[in-house]
Amino acid sequence: MKRVRRLVLLLIAALWLAPGFAASATTNPRELVFVEGTDVVPLDPQFVHATPTFGVVRLINEGLVDLDPSMQIVPRLARFLAKEGFAG
Repeated sequence: MKRVRRLVLLLIAALWLAPGFAASATTNPRELVFVEGTDVVPLDPQFVHATPTFGVVRLINEGLVDLDPSMQIVPRLARFLAKEGFAG
């Protein structure tokens, strides 16, 4: 009985994982596929009004700096920050 149960669980796991493996095998390795629950409309940051679009725009326009939990400027894409010209 334990063996049958283990086999059924293994089959369910394989069926659950199979679509992800099939999709990744058929796409271009240099292509990024971003799945969202709704259409992403404008990609201009000035005109973003919907949360799904904001997430995509933030990924595309990732900044050089960001704020840490204590609201201090920290490097994000930048390798380092020069202290000159920063208040913090």
